[in-house]
Amino acid sequence: MDFVYVLGGLVLLGVGGESVVRAAVTLAERLGLSPLFIGLVIVALGTSTPEMAVSISAVIDGKTGIAIGNIVGSNIANILLVLGLGAMICPIPASKQIVFRDSVVVLLSATLFVWLGSIGEIDQSMGVLFVALLLVYFAVAYFSERVRLTPAGERALDSCEKTRIHFPSVFLDFGLIVVGLVAIVVGANFLIDGAVNVARTFGVSEAAIGLSLVAIGTSLPELVVVVIAALKRHPEVAVGGIIGSNIFNILAVLGLTAIIQPIHIDPVIAAIHLPILMVTTIIIVPFLITNWRISRIEGLVLVIAYVAYLWLLLTGRTF
Repeated sequence: MDFVYVLGGLVLLGVGGESVVRAAVTLAERLGLSPLFIGLVIVALGTSTPEMAVSISAVIDGKTGIAIGNIVGSNIANILLVLGLGAMICPIPASKQIVFRDSVVVLLSATLFVWLGSIGEIDQSMGVLFVALLLVYFAVAYFSERVRLTPAGERALDSCEKTRIHFPSVFLDFGLIVVGLVAIVVGANFLIDGAVNVARTFGVSEAAIGLSLVAIGTSLPELVVVVIAALKRHPEVAVGGIIGSNIFNILAVLGLTAIIQPIHIDPVIAAIHLPILMVTTIIIVPFLITNWRISRIEGLVLVIAYVAYLWLLLTGRTF
């Protein structure tokens, strides 16, 4: 029954997130926002709503292990599992813009996260700082893409186009957003309750479940997008999307969660898993710079590293 709750929660998160993104894009167009801005900001924030709902609900319920584990585990899974599988299917090219702009931002975000982990708490002032940094990143990305459209900008325009729907009334836009948000909140509660019960059944910690089961679940949309893109031989959308997702997970999800309620970081997560996240974030850069792509062999190395990480995690070697 617990796994039914987990599965049902994941389905509701996926359906709700999709509804929010599509309705938000349509509403933004009605308000006269540019397609580039919609692709860079609206779509990105909309796709982060499931992770945000899970982390906020977990923190409010006092399950900070799941909240932090979800963010840390999702970022690790995005790089090792998602990019790794995508590269194994088809080598993933990387543009210099991704390496010199977005990779720098994700490295700085991860470094700040690790530093706060050593302190043991992320308070509301740091949450405000995270959100402010996200807004700066939005501004830099938007104006740099307006001056000279890069592959990241083309991907943002494509995201806007693919998520565009046309409702006859603005009230339907708001209605779909409300329905999507309700589905996300209910799905987040189902996922958290089910995950906690699974943790108790198998005798593992909530943090371990957050780092593994919940993290993989909230990373499924990214995994599906990257695998489909690789199978269709359009893998160039992968790297920017994954790095962007990791930036949002830290600056948006963690930042907004901390603003709502200060977050205490589990000492084991701070001592072991945040450094693993940092190392994972660092090693992807030389992988990208080497021939400006992630090869199949490098993808295999990433996937093997993730399997080893999960094995150590779930067998209690890291807890």
